[in-house]
Amino acid sequence: MPSAFPRNRVSIVTFNYDRSLEQYLSTVLTNGYGLAAKEAAVLAKAIEIHHVHGTLGDHPAYGDGERARDYVPSVSFEAVQLAARCIRVVHEQAADDAGFIAARRALQESARVVFLGFGYDPTNLARLQIVDLPPTTEVFGSAFGLTQRERQVVTKAFNGRITLGQPDQDATMFLREYVTLE
Repeated sequence: MPSAFPRNRVSIVTFNYDRSLEQYLSTVLTNGYGLAAKEAAVLAKAIEIHHVHGTLGDHPAYGDGERARDYVPSVSFEAVQLAARCIRVVHEQAADDAGFIAARRALQESARVVFLGFGYDPTNLARLQIVDLPPTTEVFGSAFGLTQRERQVVTKAFNGRITLGQPDQDATMFLREYVTLE
């Protein structure tokens, strides 16, 4: 039921520039509920997506105006210029960058935090201030391909507060095994 969708309490923090997730959500909502694209876009905005390094231009469902760019396979000079304006170069960013501030707020307000396909880079963990999450926050993380030593390093970075999946579990299997949907 489309009217129930906005009650989803999900925020997504991504380090990716692309807008594939936004496109997927828009497509699923359009096809799953039989909605027009504009109606699906309104519902899609119920899920906050924080691109801490910027985007290739706002997805039409999530932005409008001069930062919006259609999700099409062709590239024009104007599209490249827009993408360049919307990307934040990693080494130029600081912990007080607006993208990281918004991401930290979302993490701080979450009862459960789930890391999928995350590299657990120490700089990114520090910028997200993972060690400052409230003590009641449940923290889970996929660990596909991580060695035992790498898993120990990640666990230490989280002060032991993360439940890691197994090295042979892809994101879907990890979610099915560790994260209960409510």
